[in-house]
Amino acid sequence: MTYAEKGLQQSYLVGPGSTELTVDAKSAFNAVPAKAFYNGPKLADVKAALDDFGFKYETTGDGITVLGKSVHAMLAPQGTNAVLRLGMALSKVFPDNDQLGFIGKLFKEDATGTNVLGDVKDEASGHLTFNISSLEINAKETRMQIDIRIPVTVDHDKLIDQLSKKVTEYGLTYAHFDYLAPLYVPEDSELVKTLMRVYKTLTGDDTQPQVSGGATYARTMNQCVAFGAMLPGVPDFMHQVNEQWELESMYKAMDIYAEAVKEIVGD
Repeated sequence: MTYAEKGLQQSYLVGPGSTELTVDAKSAFNAVPAKAFYNGPKLADVKAALDDFGFKYETTGDGITVLGKSVHAMLAPQGTNAVLRLGMALSKVFPDNDQLGFIGKLFKEDATGTNVLGDVKDEASGHLTFNISSLEINAKETRMQIDIRIPVTVDHDKLIDQLSKKVTEYGLTYAHFDYLAPLYVPEDSELVKTLMRVYKTLTGDDTQPQVSGGATYARTMNQCVAFGAMLPGVPDFMHQVNEQWELESMYKAMDIYAEAVKEIVGD
């Protein structure tokens, strides 16, 4: 059962373009990018910078592909961000580019956003995560897309105001794209305690309520939580090819849901 889901802010950081170099490294908002391609000026110097950092890359046609490890943005600290690694190398090769300096001199590889926003966390839902999933530079503009998962008790507006002011130091402007407010129903609430009691009674499993950086249907209503139904030991094919769920677990979940509804609405 998930009783807390972090706030989800997706945005752009936009700055002036460059006639000195072109970068087109795009990925989805909600994923840590595993690859970032570059075939622009000073390629040999960029390779040398990547070597100095110890970052892996491979030759791809007339350019290089920086290599990382992809994970969901809510788990950004567990991944290896290829776009950030490319940005750090480019910042070293093009030190006068202020926008690249946001990555290379400030953000670096800290997917908790501490270098930019400070140590943002709360007891209920843990640490903020900050994912920069794309870097585009052309003659018209520089654009980065960011995905921030905000702890449930942190003031969203103050945090975004802080970020907006900070990025101006690097010639960037904050631009809103989308926001989902957090979900938080305390563990000691009657709803959470009732659902957990029913689950434990019918399964014998003592798994504790969870916190997530993801988003579920529960955000559509007040005082709602995501309940079920991945049981212990069952293979997890969520969001994968041939997503599936065994019938035995489905039947067990139906029993749990029926009993939970009875407990919640019955006398």
